[in-house]
Order: sequence, then C-alpha cells, then structure tokens
Amino acid sequence: MKKSLLCRLATLGTALLLSSITMVPAFAAQLSGHLDTVTADSISGWAWNAEASEESVTVEIAISSNESGPGANTFTTTQAVLPREDLKIALGSANHGFSCQIDWTKLYGETFLVTATAISGEERVPLIGTYSVSKDTLLASKSAEASASAVTPIPDAVQNATAAPTMEEIPLEKIALGPGYVDTKEETVSPSTTKTSVNKSSSSGSSKTVQSANTPKIESAEPGEYLGEFKATGYCNCQKCSGGYTKTYSGTIPKANHTLSADLNKFPIGTKLVINGITYTVEDKGSSVNGNKVDIFFETHAEALAFGTKTVDVFTAK
Repeated sequence: MKKSLLCRLATLGTALLLSSITMVPAFAAQLSGHLDTVTADSISGWAWNAEASEESVTVEIAISSNESGPGANTFTTTQAVLPREDLKIALGSANHGFSCQIDWTKLYGETFLVTATAISGEERVPLIGTYSVSKDTLLASKSAEASASAVTPIPDAVQNATAAPTMEEIPLEKIALGPGYVDTKEETVSPSTTKTSVNKSSSSGSSKTVQSANTPKIESAEPGEYLGEFKATGYCNCQKCSGGYTKTYSGTIPKANHTLSADLNKFPIGTKLVINGITYTVEDKGSSVNGNKVDIFFETHAEALAFGTKTVDVFTAK
C-alpha cells in the first residue's frame, strides 16, 4: 500500500512538471529600439516588438542625476505609438516612435545620464543609445535658438522645415550604458578580425561621436530567400572586439545599420542580407563567426553589449 502511494505521488509530480512546461509561452517578445535624441524640450526614439508589430510597446525613460539624494533619479513612461516613415521603410511597420516632453529646470542636479528601456509584459530590454547631458548646455541651446529666432525672422517655408535642436548641436558625450538591465544579458561580444590597424578606441564605449547625429540612414530592401535562423551577436571596433582595428577585413570603414561580419565561405564580401528589416552588407569576418552565425557592427561597445545574443531570421536581399 505504501509503495503504491509513493508511485502515485511520483506520477502526479511528473504530470505537474510536464503541465508547467507546456504552459510556457511559445515565444518571448523580440524587443528592440533606439534612444535617438535628447534635446532641450524632449527625449525621443523608437521601440517595437518584432514578434508582434501591432503591440504598443511601453518605454521607460530613466534620468539619473550626478548628485545623490531625494529626486536624484527620475523615471517616466510613454508608449511607442507615433508614426515614422523611416520605420515603415526599415521595419515594414510605422507606428513605433515615441517622444516624451521634459522640463529640465524641474529636475534635481546639473548633469544627467539618460537611458531608456522597452517593456513588454515581464521582459525589459535596454534601448540602444545612452547620453550624458548638461542642464546648462541644454537650456543655453534653447535660449540661443529663441534669441536667434527673435532677431532674424525665419520665412515660413524654412521654419516649417527646421527641426528641433539635434544632438549634433549640443556637445553631449556618449558614454557606456549605466543604470538599466545590461547585467542581465549574456555579455558575449564576438571578436571580429580585421586587417588595417589605425587609432584604437576605448572599450568603455565612450565616444565624442553622438549616435543620433551620425548613425547612417537605415538601408532597407525586400526580403528574398529565407536562409534560416542564425545566432547574432554585436561587435564594435574597440580593443576588446576587434583589437582596436578601425577598418573591416574588406578595407571599408564599418558603419552601424550596414556592416555585417559573416562566414565568408557562405557569404562572400559584398553579400547583402536582411535582418529585422535592415539590409546589411557583409564586409567583415571573425574568428568565431562560422556557419549560421553573424556579427552585427555597432558604433560603441555599450551598444554591442546591449544587443546581447539573439536568434534572428536571415534573408537574402531582393
């Protein structure tokens, strides 16, 4: 009798375990996006869920002051639902932009670290792009723009075509990702072997170049033949990723949203592959980039780490 009861309990435990496994969702959210600009009036960018493009993704913006104490950290949320033509071209779906109004005079501190995180259910993914901003610089830029407009009238046609101050107009320094959830990601940045050594950049991700002002326009193309699922990682031209080389194996200057490292036995230099709606060109190779593995180039080490390791669908470009 005791043995029979133990067998029944063991069977019940196994059944419960199998039941819990079958209740796991078939897929997790494929969140991605970019923190594009931080200006005197707003913080903007885009975020989407590649597995459910119709979903309204929540974006949490974190603003951390350089000073400690109450009010040093500010968090606000918004929805990535604004239409953007560039996203429609690149992703095939337009309503994924966000823009959050900000009054820097009400924030505690003088300099701030700005990060953003995409949220879907229990999943949180940091957006590419982290900025260190100065309150004085932001407000001075806004004041200078207002003064210039007051002194010199701007024709309506020009005024309508003039955008808000961009990151290029504000001397902000891009730094490595700070507060957020990067430590929960697998820190695998595949080294890519390149030929020509020039100036070496810091592995911290710090750069005088501001991503929003210098990111190349996203090249899009209709997906062609489906090549299957590939393991994708990110890399940059820092010492840790590429030994400090600033040119690719093919001799080009690598660019974000363009350069891809792949197995050259499968994809010769110049091959165009479509990943997540973006057309990449194979220009580089890596010692660990073999078979169904690709390495996507990012401007900074922090962005490469934020990308982490993902399984992506890869297509040829039509």
